Amino acid sequence: MTAPPARNYARLAGAIVIAAVVIAAGIIASSSYLGTATTVTRSITSTQTVVTTQTNPFLGYCYSDQNQSNPVNPFNIQIYYGGQWNATVKGYALGAAVPTFAACFEGSGNGVISVGNWAQNQTSYALTLRATIQKGDGSDANLTAIFGGTRPSTTTPYGSVTVSGSIYS
Repeated sequence: MTAPPARNYARLAGAIVIAAVVIAAGIIASSSYLGTATTVTRSITSTQTVVTTQTNPFLGYCYSDQNQSNPVNPFNIQIYYGGQWNATVKGYALGAAVPTFAACFEGSGNGVISVGNWAQNQTSYALTLRATIQKGDGSDANLTAIFGGTRPSTTTPYGSVTVSGSIYS
């Protein structure tokens, strides 16, 4: 008969014990270094550069204002304002609802709009001129227009005033 094979149970048990000790030591060592969880906050800062350029807010298809009244012209509107302004001027003949004359003017600072008789070669006429003057900026400075016995003014940013006057012949 042959001898039964040697059982290596003792060796296997020893290897299991050694593995358990190594694993336990690794767990203990790693838990002492991990500690508690921390929150990391990151801030991102960006810079944006905006370049603005001052431009005339009006289209530029208008006549420039004059700097003095023309005594030959029957209509002279005085404008008092320190900034840019634009005026829409409409002329009506004989009480018509549709203007027979229209123009726009623009200026910077105080100025005068001087308009001649647009109903030439008529022996009798009634002419009315109506003008709306608008500020070209957002300031609260005073805009005043003098014409036809009226003197309206506004301090509203981009505000406007309307004046009118008539002549009869």
